[in-house]
Amino acid sequence: MYVNLTMDKAHYIISSLAKNPEYYEEVISLIEKEFHYENPFSFTTDFAPLVNPNNFENCFIVIHLETKKLVAHLGVLPRVMMKNKIEMPIMMIGGIVTEKAHRGKNLFRGLMNHACDLYKDKVALVFLWSELQDIYEKFSFHRAGGIIETGKNVITHDKIPGGFLKTNFSKLSSSEFDEIKSIYQNFNEKYFFTLKRTAQDWSVIRGMNSIDLYTRKDTAGKIESYFCYGKGKDLTCIIHEIGTTEDNYHELINTLSPYKVWLPESEKKFFINKEVSYSSFVKILNRKLLHDFLYFVTATDLALLTFEGPVELSFRGDTFELTEKDFIEGLLGPSPLEEFEALELSPYITGTDSI
Repeated sequence: MYVNLTMDKAHYIISSLAKNPEYYEEVISLIEKEFHYENPFSFTTDFAPLVNPNNFENCFIVIHLETKKLVAHLGVLPRVMMKNKIEMPIMMIGGIVTEKAHRGKNLFRGLMNHACDLYKDKVALVFLWSELQDIYEKFSFHRAGGIIETGKNVITHDKIPGGFLKTNFSKLSSSEFDEIKSIYQNFNEKYFFTLKRTAQDWSVIRGMNSIDLYTRKDTAGKIESYFCYGKGKDLTCIIHEIGTTEDNYHELINTLSPYKVWLPESEKKFFINKEVSYSSFVKILNRKLLHDFLYFVTATDLALLTFEGPVELSFRGDTFELTEKDFIEGLLGPSPLEEFEALELSPYITGTDSI
């Protein structure tokens, strides 16, 4: 079903790439023009999880009815976040762009409202990445999630962390790829508050050749640790994902800490006086789903008592009332409330998954 928009005597419809795949090239062209992408960089490679055909139903577009021209795009990627094996549905938003001649006509607002209306019963939180705080706070997005950068060194051909070899996901053998997936599943998904990856997610990642992958093997020739470095035009010289076994985690952090490693705020316990920045903008879309996750991940210590208005919550027998903004930051960081700090719910959406 199409959604009609009438603005300034001009008529538009909201559609999707699933309904109108013929606009795909125009979408990519518009995004790359506005995001200043130039060869050899490719948005379709760097952000494949968002714009691959499996997600076309969530790539929302605005078409001008008279000219049949594409004038705006907003992409949504539904995912699941995990902590201690407890799952929570979320969605991420990216690829937000409006053709210059059609700005100021509330097309972005129409797309944002359309996406949130479609998912308001399905996901707890919405994540997006931007520096435009004033714009997104109008839509109840707030800066949230703390991130630290461990060091300043960059990797060169003669300056690689000990024992690691450079490759990429597509060059891995089937067994090596399974070893990477096993590390992520058995450590990352349990230790961090991070994204669960399905077989489809891994299939998309395998084709993202703009990410440099570094692996280190044990004496038996099996991958024991890895990290992801850079992503095309995005995240230049940044280690944005690490993975290892639980026994090797502290050693891996010590090995990589002189480099530009981005880690969630929860990991500042391994460092002294690290500056914490916000990692993303977050909006609560469904408090009931958020309540369910928090109730179980905290072993019933934390519960939301209201699903509208100010956030009233119960934590270990005490009742609090916060604005939604203070609650999001107080729970997820940066600098979470002292009561919630031990929960370690600083989101770790790595550059591999971010859109």
